[in-house]
Amino acid sequence: MARPSRATSMAKCAESALLAAIEIYNKPLIEYREQTLALLLVSAWEVLLKARVLQLNNNKLPSIYQRQKGSRRYRRTRSGDPWTIDLWQALAKTSAPDPVRENLDGLTRIRNQAAHEGHLNPELRRSVLFYGTAAVQNFVRYANTWFGIPVRVPYLLPVGFVGSAMAAGLPGSQSQRRLLQQLRGLASNAGDQDSEYKVAI
Repeated sequence: MARPSRATSMAKCAESALLAAIEIYNKPLIEYREQTLALLLVSAWEVLLKARVLQLNNNKLPSIYQRQKGSRRYRRTRSGDPWTIDLWQALAKTSAPDPVRENLDGLTRIRNQAAHEGHLNPELRRSVLFYGTAAVQNFVRYANTWFGIPVRVPYLLPVGFVGSAMAAGLPGSQSQRRLLQQLRGLASNAGDQDSEYKVAI
């Protein structure tokens, strides 16, 4: 049996991150589950997009490395490894449609909020479900289209599953209220709602 290509191996890692995100989200007693879903989904997407860039470049690793400004040399991390492109740089090298870009924009904003403040107010936690569900659906389509990986995802829990636990909690900071307005704007400007790719569900 032939070894999978670098791109396929990376895509399988992205699938693992996606399934880990959903597995944790489906455990209602874990209080940090919405934040974990956002963090891991963004990571899964970044790895999937880098895998696609590799695939488009005959599995050549330099295709996902960042060069130093004005130099042919690669940027290096603190551990000395080549610095790879980020989510947005990888996305720019693929043909992902606007709904996917807008979905990842919203999900990344939620991820950043979770990473910096930890706490998410109840409305933002609901937004994680809406944007997260769309991100999972979009991911499943691309993993299959690009790599022939039929991702079988377990369900995402509906908001009502946690009931009053979701309603309880702090109202959130001004930055969280501002983020909610931005997320609503992204969702309302989604364009073609019949597209197979979604901004939020």
